[in-house]
Amino acid sequence: MCQRKIRRKTLCLLTLILAVAMLFCGCDAGKTQAGEEAPEKAENGNAINSPVEISYLIQNPIEIDDQSLSDDNGDFSYTTVKISGLADTALQKKINERLKNAVNDMKNADPPAYRGIKAKLGENPKITSEYVHSAVEFNSNNILSVSISRNASCGEGGFSEMKTLNINLATGEDIALGDLFCDDIDYLEYINKEFYRQLKDSNSDEEDSYERSLYFLQTKPFGGISENQKYYLNEYTGDVVLVIDQDTPEFDTNCTYEFVTVPVGTNAAYTKRFMSDENIYKYDGPEIKRLISANLMSDIIEDDAGNVDGREDLGYTVTTRYSSKLPEELKERIKAYNAPTSDGIEKLKEIDSLYEHDEENDTYGGYERRVFADSIGGFWYIQESDYIGIGGLIYDPEGDAYNQQFTSVEISNHHTYNPNTLKEMKLKDIFKSGTDVKKIVTAAMRKAVEENDELNDNELDDAVYENLYENITGFYPSMDSLMLSFGDIDKLLDENRVSADVKFTIGYTIASLKYKNLGCDNLLIFDY
Repeated sequence: MCQRKIRRKTLCLLTLILAVAMLFCGCDAGKTQAGEEAPEKAENGNAINSPVEISYLIQNPIEIDDQSLSDDNGDFSYTTVKISGLADTALQKKINERLKNAVNDMKNADPPAYRGIKAKLGENPKITSEYVHSAVEFNSNNILSVSISRNASCGEGGFSEMKTLNINLATGEDIALGDLFCDDIDYLEYINKEFYRQLKDSNSDEEDSYERSLYFLQTKPFGGISENQKYYLNEYTGDVVLVIDQDTPEFDTNCTYEFVTVPVGTNAAYTKRFMSDENIYKYDGPEIKRLISANLMSDIIEDDAGNVDGREDLGYTVTTRYSSKLPEELKERIKAYNAPTSDGIEKLKEIDSLYEHDEENDTYGGYERRVFADSIGGFWYIQESDYIGIGGLIYDPEGDAYNQQFTSVEISNHHTYNPNTLKEMKLKDIFKSGTDVKKIVTAAMRKAVEENDELNDNELDDAVYENLYENITGFYPSMDSLMLSFGDIDKLLDENRVSADVKFTIGYTIASLKYKNLGCDNLLIFDY
């Protein structure tokens, strides 16, 4: 009896200890089943488990410059990228040396061991031209992804190859493929499942298929992607891009490299894993955020065409493009935009009236309407634009002669919808409560003009910026900028006596306002 009491007390004590341990470890501790290994810990000591929602990235505040490593011979060109802005200048120098050496290592190197390359180039090919170029593919969340592509000619043949570097800017160390994914995800199983799905959908094993979406041919059984697979991150979508080349000999890539993009979904941990409270940059301002694209395919395309007032020489076209994933409510709403507008038709007639019409002379051009829907950062948006372009003869009374001329006008409007309610949003809806939206937006307009080397800020005074703000007709968020529409912006700038030689540039400049100039902390678009 006494022994049973002792065992019972011991069991209760062990249960209490386990319960306290689980309490301090957090709720994730309960997810590990008996016999399973606990998830590996992230760099900050905490496991990162799925799902992880990613709607935006935090841009690394570094400067990136292209550096030529070429001789004066135009047939051989080599470029690297050089970064600046890290607080640890010794680490920065080490990273720049790695980037430079990656290019130098590819110079005049032997051709890669592609399937069939000897038959294409011969036994002892001589490189007659070579271009090695570095490109930054991803520069966010303390990660720098760089691709180094090599294109070489050997007489009548040639080849291409790619090297990638994925660097943790806090340490200078390489980022392994598995580091990108959550600890509770079997990342190789996940990647291979997606890879095989794309192989199947692309008919990659059918040599004469015209339906292949992947531009390489599978020639023998493939054992799957390994942990050492070459990759880089895509800045626009946040997805993983696998590089298929000589290291995957099961595929015939025709002596070049190809890509397979693996959507990360809610399985990626990299937006958390490599971030820390320590500032590793010289920049000490607020975070610079950028949205990521849903990367949807516009698989629905509708076309329409007709004539204005029955005139064969005055026609219009309407093109509507959107994804089948567009919510049904917005598919119905888009129908209100895919027809010529009265403003567009009137502008067409107004411009046409300036031109000479007789048996020998007539105009060319017409009215093109474009309607496009897409998604970014969780937001759905619809763009509608009218482009009117007419060419022909216009009478010049001073010279008493007809001169050939072309006149064009673009009228655009944007519509953005709340991700949760699908109701159309107003500009003030994306700013935090208490912010002076007019002050922030007009200041960002002026900043955009100041940063444009082609413009002189003296072209616009305060009244012009205020008038433009009052005539904003819509907006949509892009990756790093807020895109504004003003309807007929040419007319607005004409009213403010903006000179014709800078009007076009100003129009496009103030229609794109960087989030960093608006102040990311003032915006709600990163909180949806």
